[in-house]
Amino acid sequence: MQDQALNLSSPILEETKGLKWRDENRAQLQTFKCSCGSVWCRFCHTVAWTKRMADKLASFDWRSTRLVTLTIDPGQFKDGQDALEYVKEHKSIAGFIRNLKRVGKVKRGKEWMQERKPVKVTKWIGFLEWHKNGYPHWHLLVEVKEQGIAGRIGQDVIHYYWPLGKIIHETPIRSLKQWKNMVGYFGAHGYFKGDKDHQTTLPSWAMDIKGLRIRRVYGSRMKQKEDQRPLPKWAKEVCREFIDPETGEILKRPNRSYRELLASCGKRTFIRIHTGKKLIQGIFDIPYREILDAFKGEHLGEGGYAFSTSIEEADKISAKMIRGKVIQYPERTWINPQRVIHDYCDRCGDVTYQKYQYVRESVPVYQCLRCKIIHIWKGNISCSM
Repeated sequence: MQDQALNLSSPILEETKGLKWRDENRAQLQTFKCSCGSVWCRFCHTVAWTKRMADKLASFDWRSTRLVTLTIDPGQFKDGQDALEYVKEHKSIAGFIRNLKRVGKVKRGKEWMQERKPVKVTKWIGFLEWHKNGYPHWHLLVEVKEQGIAGRIGQDVIHYYWPLGKIIHETPIRSLKQWKNMVGYFGAHGYFKGDKDHQTTLPSWAMDIKGLRIRRVYGSRMKQKEDQRPLPKWAKEVCREFIDPETGEILKRPNRSYRELLASCGKRTFIRIHTGKKLIQGIFDIPYREILDAFKGEHLGEGGYAFSTSIEEADKISAKMIRGKVIQYPERTWINPQRVIHDYCDRCGDVTYQKYQYVRESVPVYQCLRCKIIHIWKGNISCSM
C-alpha cells in the first residue's frame, strides 16, 4: 500500500513536530452563561439582539429612509400600562403603516375626492422605548420609494393617522456618515441617542405582572430568530426554568414575571467538563460570574470561556450539576499516524485530530486525540492505493 497523497499547501495541515498536546492529567472546561434571553435584559440584548437588529437596519437605503417618532398623549390614558394595552389590542403601529399606504379620500357631496396621496412604503421597522414616566413611545424607520424631499411623509399625515399623541417627529437621514453612526450606536447600545438608558429599561409597572410579554421590535416580515447559543436544545430550556422559592414549582417562561426572568440571568452555568476518560455536560447551580472570577479562561468565539483545572477541582464542580449527562469515551488505538489536522470535534470540543487511513474503505479519516471518535475528512486531500 502506498502512502496517501496529501495537499500540503492546505493551511489547516501542520507537522506534529513542536505541537503541544493538552495535559491529560487535567480537566478541560467550557462554560456558557445560562442567560434569560430577554430583549429587555441589559446583558442579553447587547450580546445578540442589538447586533441582529443593526444588521436589519443596515439593509435600509438611508437616502429614502425617514425616522418617525410616535409618542403617547398622557391625557388620553390613565397610565403607561393602559396606553400600551390599547396600542397592542388595536395593533396601532401596524395600522399606522397600513394607513400610510392607503389613498386618503373624503366624500364631498356624492363624490369621493382624494385628500392625501398614499406613501409608497417599501419596508419598515419600529422599536419600542420608554419615557421616565412609564409611557411608551416608538421610533420607526420607514423606507419609501422616493428619495430626499420627494419621500417626505409630512407632519399633517402622521398626525392624522396617529391621533394618540401630541408630539411626533419626522427626520430624514442627511448623510451616509450620519446613518452609519446611528446604526453603529444602536448595535452597541440598543437605542439611538446617548445618555438615555431608561429608554430600554422596563418601567416598574411591567416588572411584576405574571406572564406579561412586551414586544420590543415591530416591522415588515419580522420573524423571531432561534437561540444561537452553542448549547443542546434541552439545556436552553432548562436554563430558562425558574424554581418558585415558596412552592418549589418549576415555572416555564410564560408563567414568570419580568422581575423573576431578569433576575435569573446568569444564576446558572452550562458547563462541559472533559477528563481523560469521560465528558460531563449539563446545567450547574453555580453563578456564571463566580466561575469567571474563580478561573482565568480563554474567550470562545461563540460566547463562552474555556479553561483547565485539576481533576479534584473538576470533581467538586461536577457535584453541583442540576441536570445533565456523562459520556464515557471509548478505548481505541491509533492506526498509522502521519500528520495532524486542526478541526472542531462536535463530541468533546477539541480542535486537534490525528490522521490515519482506514485501509478497507481507502478513505482518509481522523481520530480525535481526546475522545477517540473517528471522523471522515471531506477536505482537499486525495487518497491513492
